Amino acid sequence: MKQMKRLGRGLEDFSHLFLSSRSEKGEPLSGTKQDVACKSEGIGKPARAICIASDERVGERVFFTVNLALEIARQGKRVLVFDADFSLPRLCMLLGFSARNSILHFIVRNGEEGIVAEGIDGVKLITLDADISDLSSLSEGELNSLTRCFRNAEEEAEIMLINTSPGFIHHMRAILKASSEIIVITPQQVAEMINAYGVIKTIFQVNRDVHIGIVSSRISVPVQAEAVFEKMQRVVKKFLHKSLYNYGYLPEDKEISLSMARREPLSITSPSSNTIKCIREISQYVLKMDGCGREKHPVEENNFSFFERLFSKSSV
Repeated sequence: MKQMKRLGRGLEDFSHLFLSSRSEKGEPLSGTKQDVACKSEGIGKPARAICIASDERVGERVFFTVNLALEIARQGKRVLVFDADFSLPRLCMLLGFSARNSILHFIVRNGEEGIVAEGIDGVKLITLDADISDLSSLSEGELNSLTRCFRNAEEEAEIMLINTSPGFIHHMRAILKASSEIIVITPQQVAEMINAYGVIKTIFQVNRDVHIGIVSSRISVPVQAEAVFEKMQRVVKKFLHKSLYNYGYLPEDKEISLSMARREPLSITSPSSNTIKCIREISQYVLKMDGCGREKHPVEENNFSFFERLFSKSSV
C-alpha cells in the first residue's frame, strides 16, 4: 500500500487532467522524437529487448508487434519476436507459422524439437504457450537445454520484441521486471488513456527504472497523437514523477483489423499504406535510440541477456 501511494493516487482522482492538452506551466515536454539524434553502437552485446504492452486491445498490440518486427528487419537488423501471451499465442498465425516450434512442444517432445521458428524477412519467433512458473517442474537437464535454446536465439538477434499478456499475472510481472524498455500502446479516447495510465503505473511498481515509450493509436490526424502524448506525459510526471517517450502513432485504419482477419501482415500486403509508413517511422526511431538515446537501465549494467534476467531466481 505504501508503494502504491508513493507512485501516485487512484485513477479517479485525476481523470479531468486527460481532457487538457497543455502542460501546467506551458513548458515543452521532454521525451519527443526530436530528443534523439545519434548513431547506433552496433552489435556485440545482448539483444535489446523491447516489450509491447497495452490494456485490452490484444489485436492492435499483435498487429503492431508483427509489423514493427518486419520493418526493423528490413533495415538490416536481426529480429527475434517472443510471444509471451501464453493464454492465446497469436503471432505464429499472423506470421504464417505453425505452433509446432513452441516451448510446450519442446517440453512434450523432451527437447527433441527446437523452440525457434524462422519466417518472413528472417524474423524469428519463440512462442511461450506454457506458464514460466511451470518450468520449475522440468528436470535439470531439460531446463539447461531450454535455457541454452533461449540463449542461442538471443545471441543471434540484435532486437527482440516481446508481445505481452493483457493481464499482469505472475509470469508477466517477471517479464516486466526483466525488461529495460516497454512500449505502451495508448488509444486517444479519454477512458482508454486512463486505462493506459493504470498499465504504466503497474509497470513502474514492478520495475521503477524502466524506460517507457508511448505509441498513440486510432489517430485521425497527427496533432491528436501529440495531444495524447502530452496528456500522458503530464499526468505521469505529476503523479508518478517519471518521464515518458514519444515513439509515434498508429492511425485509425480498418485495414488493421482486416489484416488480422486475413492473417497477413500489412507490411507485406500493403507496404505503402499510411499505417505502415507510421510503423516504419517508429522503427527508425527505435533504431536511433539503440544504445545512445536512452539512459542505460540498471539491469543492463551487468550485461546479462533478457532471458538470463527472466529466469533468474529473483524474477521467477
